Amino acid sequence: MDGRCETEPFYQLLGFQDGLDGDENVYLQLEIREDHLNNNGSLHGGVHATMLDNVFGAMIYYKTGCRNLTISLHVHYLAPAREGVLTAKGSFMQLGYKSAQLDGYIYDEDDQLIAKGSGTFKLLREAKS
Repeated sequence: MDGRCETEPFYQLLGFQDGLDGDENVYLQLEIREDHLNNNGSLHGGVHATMLDNVFGAMIYYKTGCRNLTISLHVHYLAPAREGVLTAKGSFMQLGYKSAQLDGYIYDEDDQLIAKGSGTFKLLREAKS
């Protein structure tokens, strides 16, 4: 993509990889590591939330060129994940001048839906002189 996310330290720490599919839709992937797991041996819920937050932000930036801030983020945890590669994808519910609402999904390698979420974001448009 444009390199915006890859330079963020937290993004690098978790090991996310982003890209565009054949239809130029942004996606985010993560290979689960031991340090992503909680005490129950499954993916920590914060990783799910961070993955959705990052794919939403990348989608907005790719579509508009605007940096953005998360206003709200809601996550539904549907199935545990313990290993393998996860993929997060999203879609715009609304894209306005000042804000955007998105829905997203995280799938495992078997295309099982493990989490879904939604978010509202403020677009940080540069003031024109």
